[in-house]
Amino acid sequence: MERYRPPDRSKYLLKDEIKRLLASARSMGDFAFQYLSFEANTGVRPSESNTITVRDVSVAENRVRVRTLKQKAKAGEKAREVHRDIDLSPGYSKQLDKYLRGRSPEEILFPKSRVTLWRMFKDAARRAGLSKSYTLYGLRHSRCIYLLEWVNDLFYVSQQMGHSSLDVTKVYYHCMPSKRESYVNTKLGTF
Repeated sequence: MERYRPPDRSKYLLKDEIKRLLASARSMGDFAFQYLSFEANTGVRPSESNTITVRDVSVAENRVRVRTLKQKAKAGEKAREVHRDIDLSPGYSKQLDKYLRGRSPEEILFPKSRVTLWRMFKDAARRAGLSKSYTLYGLRHSRCIYLLEWVNDLFYVSQQMGHSSLDVTKVYYHCMPSKRESYVNTKLGTF
C-alpha cells in the first residue's frame, strides 16, 4: 500500500495569505473574487468547480452539491460519477447568493477552462505577493487543514473533502498551524 504524502508548507496557505489572495482577486474583478472565494470556502477540486451549476447550490440549506468522476475504476469499467454535499458557512452562503441572483438554474457557476482558472489564481497570488510555489490546489489543502482545526471531526472533514478514505484526511493533522504553535508553546516539555 502506497502511503499518501501530506502537503508541505509550500502547498497550503495560512489564513492571512488567503485573505491577501482574496483581496487581490477582488481588484481583478467580480468573477476572479467569486471563484477564488468559492475555492477557499469549499475546498472543491479545481476539476470539479467548472461542472457546478446554479441548481447545485442551495443557499437556504447552506450547501453545494458536487459531482466528480472516480478515476480508480477497475480495468474495463467506466469511471463512475459520485456526488457529495459540501456545507457552506452562512456568511459565505449569503455572499454566494448575491452572485447567483438572476442566473438560470442550468448555468455553470464558473464557466472557464481549468487552465484559465489556474492562471487567475497565479495572477492573484502574484499580486498578493505570495510564494510562487502556491497552486490553486493549495486552497483545497488549506480548506482541509482549517476544517480539521475548526470542527476536529475526521469523518466529517473526509466527507466534505471527498477523500477516498480517512487515512487520506489524517495526514492533514500535522499541518494544523495553530495546533502546532499551541503544542510548542504550552505542551512540549524540556528534559
